[in-house]
Amino acid sequence: MTRRPVTANRPPRGVAHARQRIATGTVVLATLVMSATGCVSNDGATPSSSPSTTLATPSPTATATAPSDAVPTTEVSVSGRATAPVETDAPGIQLVPPNVLSLEIGNEDITVEADDWNTISGSSSVPGEWNAALDPDMHATPTTRNRFQYLADLIGRHTGPDFTLYSIANIRDGRDVVSVVPIVNPGHTAVRLTRLTMTVTVSPPKVTFTKGTFYAAEGQHLVVAPHGIYFARLTTPALGDAKPTQTRSTDFSWNADTCSTSAC
Repeated sequence: MTRRPVTANRPPRGVAHARQRIATGTVVLATLVMSATGCVSNDGATPSSSPSTTLATPSPTATATAPSDAVPTTEVSVSGRATAPVETDAPGIQLVPPNVLSLEIGNEDITVEADDWNTISGSSSVPGEWNAALDPDMHATPTTRNRFQYLADLIGRHTGPDFTLYSIANIRDGRDVVSVVPIVNPGHTAVRLTRLTMTVTVSPPKVTFTKGTFYAAEGQHLVVAPHGIYFARLTTPALGDAKPTQTRSTDFSWNADTCSTSAC
Protein backbone atom coordinates (compact mmCIF):
# COMPACT_ATOMS: atom_id res chain seq x y z
CA MET A 1 0.00 0.00 0.00
CA THR A 2 1.34 3.42 -0.96
CA ARG A 3 0.17 6.56 0.76
CA ARG A 4 1.29 10.13 0.26
CA PRO A 5 1.09 12.80 2.92
CA VAL A 6 -1.20 15.80 2.64
CA THR A 7 1.13 18.80 2.40
CA ALA A 8 1.09 21.98 0.38
CA ASN A 9 4.22 20.82 -1.47
CA ARG A 10 3.04 17.31 -2.31
CA PRO A 11 -0.61 16.89 -3.32
CA PRO A 12 -2.05 13.61 -2.02
CA ARG A 13 -2.39 11.68 -5.26
CA GLY A 14 -2.15 8.06 -4.35
CA VAL A 15 -3.48 4.57 -3.99
CA ALA A 16 -4.75 2.56 -1.07
CA HIS A 17 -5.68 -1.05 -0.47
CA ALA A 18 -8.02 -2.63 2.06
CA ARG A 19 -9.08 -6.20 2.78
CA GLN A 20 -12.41 -7.38 4.18
CA ARG A 21 -13.37 -10.68 5.74
CA ILE A 22 -16.75 -12.05 4.69
CA ALA A 23 -18.70 -13.87 7.39
CA THR A 24 -22.29 -14.49 8.41
CA GLY A 25 -24.34 -11.63 9.78
CA THR A 26 -26.16 -8.58 8.50
CA VAL A 27 -25.34 -4.90 8.17
CA VAL A 28 -28.07 -2.84 6.52
CA LEU A 29 -27.37 0.40 4.65
CA ALA A 30 -30.72 2.18 4.60
CA THR A 31 -32.06 5.05 2.50
CA LEU A 32 -34.85 7.00 4.15
CA VAL A 33 -35.83 10.67 4.23
CA MET A 34 -33.00 12.86 3.00
CA SER A 35 -31.48 15.28 5.51
CA ALA A 36 -28.08 16.34 4.25
CA THR A 37 -25.34 18.91 4.71
CA GLY A 38 -22.74 19.99 2.21
CA CYS A 39 -23.50 21.09 -1.34
CA VAL A 40 -23.46 19.83 -4.89
CA SER A 41 -20.59 21.23 -6.92
CA ASN A 42 -21.08 20.22 -10.55
CA ASP A 43 -20.28 23.57 -12.10
CA GLY A 44 -17.07 24.50 -10.31
CA ALA A 45 -18.82 26.89 -7.95
CA THR A 46 -17.26 27.41 -4.54
CA PRO A 47 -18.80 24.98 -2.06
CA SER A 48 -19.57 25.68 1.56
CA SER A 49 -17.16 24.84 4.37
CA SER A 50 -18.75 21.41 4.63
CA PRO A 51 -17.46 18.64 2.33
CA SER A 52 -19.36 18.58 -0.95
CA THR A 53 -20.32 15.68 -3.17
CA THR A 54 -21.24 15.58 -6.82
CA LEU A 55 -22.80 12.11 -6.73
CA ALA A 56 -25.88 12.20 -4.52
CA THR A 57 -28.32 9.99 -6.43
CA PRO A 58 -30.31 7.87 -3.94
CA SER A 59 -29.33 4.22 -3.87
CA PRO A 60 -31.38 1.15 -2.88
CA THR A 61 -31.39 -0.43 0.55
CA ALA A 62 -28.88 -3.27 0.72
CA THR A 63 -27.55 -5.90 3.10
CA ALA A 64 -23.98 -6.92 3.80
CA THR A 65 -22.02 -9.40 5.85
CA ALA A 66 -19.83 -8.62 8.84
CA PRO A 67 -17.66 -10.58 11.29
CA SER A 68 -19.41 -11.59 14.49
CA ASP A 69 -16.45 -12.88 16.54
CA ALA A 70 -14.23 -9.80 16.83
CA VAL A 71 -13.33 -7.97 20.03
CA PRO A 72 -15.39 -4.76 20.44
CA THR A 73 -13.80 -1.33 20.54
CA THR A 74 -15.03 0.94 23.34
CA GLU A 75 -12.29 3.55 23.64
CA VAL A 76 -14.40 6.58 22.69
CA SER A 77 -16.58 7.70 25.58
CA VAL A 78 -20.18 8.58 24.75
CA SER A 79 -22.46 10.17 27.35
CA GLY A 80 -26.22 10.10 27.27
CA ARG A 81 -26.52 6.65 25.79
CA ALA A 82 -29.92 4.98 25.74
CA THR A 83 -30.37 2.22 28.30
CA ALA A 84 -31.47 -0.15 25.52
CA PRO A 85 -31.14 -0.16 21.72
CA VAL A 86 -33.13 2.62 20.03
CA GLU A 87 -33.78 3.66 16.42
CA THR A 88 -32.36 0.41 15.10
CA ASP A 89 -33.81 1.36 11.73
CA ALA A 90 -31.99 4.71 11.56
CA PRO A 91 -30.53 5.31 8.08
CA GLY A 92 -26.85 4.83 7.42
CA ILE A 93 -25.68 1.52 8.87
CA GLN A 94 -28.03 -0.76 10.76
CA LEU A 95 -26.52 -3.45 13.00
CA VAL A 96 -28.44 -6.46 14.28
CA PRO A 97 -26.93 -8.58 17.13
CA PRO A 98 -24.71 -10.57 17.21
CA ASN A 99 -23.13 -8.84 14.22
CA VAL A 100 -20.44 -6.19 14.42
CA LEU A 101 -19.10 -3.41 12.25
CA SER A 102 -15.46 -4.15 11.46
CA LEU A 103 -12.75 -2.00 9.88
CA GLU A 104 -9.10 -2.89 9.41
CA ILE A 105 -6.61 -0.02 9.75
CA GLY A 106 -3.05 -1.16 9.24
CA ASN A 107 -2.55 -4.08 11.61
CA GLU A 108 -5.46 -3.05 13.84
CA ASP A 109 -9.08 -4.13 13.69
CA ILE A 110 -11.70 -1.63 14.83
CA THR A 111 -14.98 -3.29 15.73
CA VAL A 112 -18.27 -1.91 16.98
CA GLU A 113 -20.88 -4.24 18.45
CA ALA A 114 -24.56 -3.81 17.63
CA ASP A 115 -25.53 -2.80 21.17
CA ASP A 116 -22.69 -0.25 21.25
CA TRP A 117 -23.94 1.26 17.98
CA ASN A 118 -27.66 1.09 18.73
CA THR A 119 -27.52 2.79 22.15
CA ILE A 120 -26.17 5.99 20.57
CA SER A 121 -29.12 8.28 19.88
CA GLY A 122 -29.67 11.76 18.54
CA SER A 123 -29.47 13.16 22.07
CA SER A 124 -26.22 11.39 22.99
CA SER A 125 -23.03 13.39 23.36
CA VAL A 126 -20.09 12.18 21.24
CA PRO A 127 -16.62 13.75 21.71
CA GLY A 128 -16.42 15.05 18.13
CA GLU A 129 -12.64 14.82 17.89
CA TRP A 130 -12.86 14.77 14.08
CA ASN A 131 -14.94 16.73 11.57
CA ALA A 132 -17.31 13.99 10.42
CA ALA A 133 -19.46 14.55 7.34
CA LEU A 134 -21.86 12.19 5.58
CA ASP A 135 -22.75 11.72 1.94
CA PRO A 136 -26.22 13.18 1.29
CA ASP A 137 -27.20 9.73 0.06
CA MET A 138 -26.99 8.56 3.68
CA HIS A 139 -30.20 10.52 4.37
CA ALA A 140 -28.85 11.16 7.85
CA THR A 141 -30.91 11.80 10.97
CA PRO A 142 -29.43 13.20 14.22
CA THR A 143 -28.98 9.61 15.41
CA THR A 144 -27.18 8.70 12.19
CA ARG A 145 -24.86 11.68 12.56
CA ASN A 146 -23.98 10.83 16.16
CA ARG A 147 -23.25 7.21 15.28
CA PHE A 148 -21.00 8.16 12.40
CA GLN A 149 -19.30 10.82 14.53
CA TYR A 150 -18.53 8.03 17.00
CA LEU A 151 -17.13 5.93 14.15
CA ALA A 152 -15.09 8.88 12.87
CA ASP A 153 -13.54 9.38 16.30
CA LEU A 154 -12.64 5.68 16.46
CA ILE A 155 -11.04 5.77 13.03
CA GLY A 156 -9.24 9.00 13.86
CA ARG A 157 -7.57 7.45 16.90
CA HIS A 158 -6.03 4.70 14.76
CA THR A 159 -5.42 6.24 11.33
CA GLY A 160 -1.98 7.39 10.23
CA PRO A 161 -0.79 10.91 9.32
CA ASP A 162 -1.57 10.59 5.59
CA PHE A 163 -4.68 11.22 3.51
CA THR A 164 -6.25 7.83 2.83
CA LEU A 165 -9.42 5.85 2.19
CA TYR A 166 -10.84 2.76 3.90
CA SER A 167 -13.65 0.36 3.06
CA ILE A 168 -16.35 -0.56 5.58
CA ALA A 169 -18.69 -2.55 3.36
CA ASN A 170 -19.24 -3.59 -0.26
CA ILE A 171 -22.80 -4.82 -0.51
CA ARG A 172 -24.48 -6.62 -3.39
CA ASP A 173 -27.99 -5.33 -4.03
CA GLY A 174 -29.45 -6.66 -7.23
CA ARG A 175 -27.40 -5.30 -10.11
CA ASP A 176 -25.59 -2.78 -7.90
CA VAL A 177 -22.98 -2.80 -5.16
CA VAL A 178 -23.30 -0.19 -2.39
CA SER A 179 -20.07 0.74 -0.60
CA VAL A 180 -19.41 2.86 2.49
CA VAL A 181 -16.00 4.50 2.24
CA PRO A 182 -14.46 6.71 4.97
CA ILE A 183 -12.21 9.30 3.29
CA VAL A 184 -9.75 10.51 5.91
CA ASN A 185 -7.93 13.86 5.82
CA PRO A 186 -5.72 14.25 8.92
CA GLY A 187 -4.07 17.38 7.53
CA HIS A 188 -4.55 21.02 8.49
CA THR A 189 -5.87 22.11 5.09
CA ALA A 190 -8.86 20.99 3.03
CA VAL A 191 -8.33 18.43 0.28
CA ARG A 192 -10.10 18.49 -3.09
CA LEU A 193 -10.54 14.94 -4.40
CA THR A 194 -11.10 14.01 -8.06
CA ARG A 195 -11.03 10.85 -10.18
CA LEU A 196 -11.60 8.43 -7.33
CA THR A 197 -11.53 4.87 -8.67
CA MET A 198 -12.59 1.92 -6.52
CA THR A 199 -12.00 -1.71 -7.53
CA VAL A 200 -13.27 -4.57 -5.38
CA THR A 201 -12.04 -8.10 -6.04
CA VAL A 202 -12.84 -11.41 -4.39
CA SER A 203 -10.55 -14.44 -4.11
CA PRO A 204 -9.82 -17.25 -4.53
CA PRO A 205 -10.13 -17.32 -7.47
CA LYS A 206 -9.49 -13.63 -7.98
CA VAL A 207 -12.31 -11.93 -9.91
CA THR A 208 -13.58 -8.36 -10.03
CA PHE A 209 -16.68 -7.92 -7.87
CA THR A 210 -17.31 -4.27 -8.76
CA LYS A 211 -15.53 -1.19 -10.09
CA GLY A 212 -16.39 2.46 -10.53
CA THR A 213 -14.94 5.96 -10.94
CA PHE A 214 -16.34 9.04 -9.20
CA TYR A 215 -15.83 12.83 -9.36
CA ALA A 216 -14.35 12.46 -12.85
CA ALA A 217 -16.39 14.85 -15.00
CA GLU A 218 -15.31 18.45 -15.49
CA GLY A 219 -16.14 20.52 -12.42
CA GLN A 220 -16.86 17.50 -10.22
CA HIS A 221 -14.93 17.11 -7.00
CA LEU A 222 -15.28 16.25 -3.34
CA VAL A 223 -13.88 18.51 -0.63
CA VAL A 224 -12.80 16.87 2.62
CA ALA A 225 -12.43 19.29 5.54
CA PRO A 226 -9.20 19.60 7.54
CA HIS A 227 -8.93 16.96 10.26
CA GLY A 228 -12.03 15.48 8.69
CA ILE A 229 -13.56 12.15 7.70
CA TYR A 230 -16.12 12.08 4.92
CA PHE A 231 -18.26 8.95 4.73
CA ALA A 232 -19.00 8.40 1.04
CA ARG A 233 -21.79 6.08 -0.09
CA LEU A 234 -20.81 4.84 -3.53
CA THR A 235 -22.93 2.82 -5.95
CA THR A 236 -21.24 0.73 -8.64
CA PRO A 237 -22.39 -2.06 -11.00
CA ALA A 238 -22.14 -5.63 -9.76
CA LEU A 239 -19.73 -7.52 -12.02
CA GLY A 240 -19.67 -10.84 -10.15
CA ASP A 241 -20.67 -12.73 -7.02
CA ALA A 242 -18.94 -13.10 -3.63
CA LYS A 243 -19.05 -16.32 -1.64
CA PRO A 244 -18.81 -16.53 2.19
CA THR A 245 -15.50 -18.38 1.83
CA GLN A 246 -13.87 -15.64 -0.23
CA THR A 247 -11.90 -12.58 0.86
CA ARG A 248 -12.75 -9.16 -0.54
CA SER A 249 -9.98 -6.70 -1.37
CA THR A 250 -10.67 -3.05 -2.13
CA ASP A 251 -8.23 -0.91 -4.08
CA PHE A 252 -8.51 2.87 -4.45
CA SER A 253 -6.71 5.38 -6.63
CA TRP A 254 -7.33 9.13 -6.72
CA ASN A 255 -6.08 12.60 -7.56
CA ALA A 256 -6.19 15.24 -4.86
CA ASP A 257 -4.89 18.70 -4.06
CA THR A 258 -4.71 20.68 -0.86
CA CYS A 259 -6.57 23.96 -0.88
CA SER A 260 -7.97 26.61 1.40
CA THR A 261 -11.69 26.16 2.03
CA SER A 262 -12.51 29.36 0.15
CA ALA A 263 -10.45 28.22 -2.84
CA CYS A 264 -12.09 24.81 -3.13
